[in-house]
Amino acid sequence: MRTNAQVVGLPARGSLVEEAQSMVHQSPAAAVSLYRLPQVLTRIPVSKSSWFAGIQSGRYPKGYNLGPRTTVWRSDEIDQLISSMIEKGAVGPWTTKELGGVAR
Repeated sequence: MRTNAQVVGLPARGSLVEEAQSMVHQSPAAAVSLYRLPQVLTRIPVSKSSWFAGIQSGRYPKGYNLGPRTTVWRSDEIDQLISSMIEKGAVGPWTTKELGGVAR
């Protein structure tokens, strides 16, 4: 007896599930999280005003608006920013000058 999937020409259900699971495990997008501003500022220790000034100047990545009052940043973009800061020599506890903030 043929199943509906076989009549339509689709692979059997088990193989679809296995294929979907393998795609999820191989997809680089699956490892990307979305950070709200407080989470970003724990990873990049600058003030809110320095962060937004850095966005305006192009130093920091722009966020993605999910709604009128909700902005998020992709974790891979924040990780890339941190890597570039490390390459520039801003390692360890970063100083505000290295991150573009105002020295206190």
